[in-house]
Amino acid sequence: MATINNYLDVVTLAQAKTYLRIDDTVTGVDAEITQMIDSAFEYMERETNHLFGEREKTYLYRVYDHNTVNVYDYPINDSVTPADDFKSALKPLYTRYQSLKGDEIIILKVGYTDTGQVPDVFRQAVLEIVKNWYYASDENQNMVNYLSNPAMIMLAPFKRFMI
Repeated sequence: MATINNYLDVVTLAQAKTYLRIDDTVTGVDAEITQMIDSAFEYMERETNHLFGEREKTYLYRVYDHNTVNVYDYPINDSVTPADDFKSALKPLYTRYQSLKGDEIIILKVGYTDTGQVPDVFRQAVLEIVKNWYYASDENQNMVNYLSNPAMIMLAPFKRFMI
């Protein structure tokens, strides 16, 4: 497929405009829709810990818990920290890392790197969220429930951290 450099690589402006039934010759709303796409992905990342686009993230080991850290971000692609500095254990909703050398941090490369890796349900959820936001703002509605039920239902199985 294609490398993910930004959120528009996963859901394009053209796809969103088609979903919203906006003619592609209408360009006055492009910036607004683009912002909504970006915001929808950012929301999904916070809600599910699935990250769209690879990035390096630093995690702090918990000294009080045998120098471990639970990483809920998904997918984990690689580590910048040398592999012999830690051990890892895959758990149902996270990966636990333990420092073998007393390090305070571990640096990992996390996030989907290719559009083909992203489950289609995330694309559909973005389109649904954008539709909800776009038409609510167009009608000047007070968005008490700013996420539609279909979007919440689509994202629920992918939550990796629940309180």
